[in-house]
Amino acid sequence: MPTTDKNLLAALLPCTACGNTAPRLESTQPEGRLKPIYRVVCECGNAYRQWSVTPQAAVRAWNRDVEK
Repeated sequence: MPTTDKNLLAALLPCTACGNTAPRLESTQPEGRLKPIYRVVCECGNAYRQWSVTPQAAVRAWNRDVEK
């Protein structure tokens, strides 16, 4: 079953810096790339530094970093 954006964002853990429960998914497509890359960012500026090639990987990276 494919993951919808709503389910994907519901799986995000709260920000460790400010406690915000609604961090957002950010994407960009740097010059030379064929597809966008993704990361999770909070309104307070806290962001996982590593970009991911899929939204699902970005959420997993954020959650893994938050659980440390």
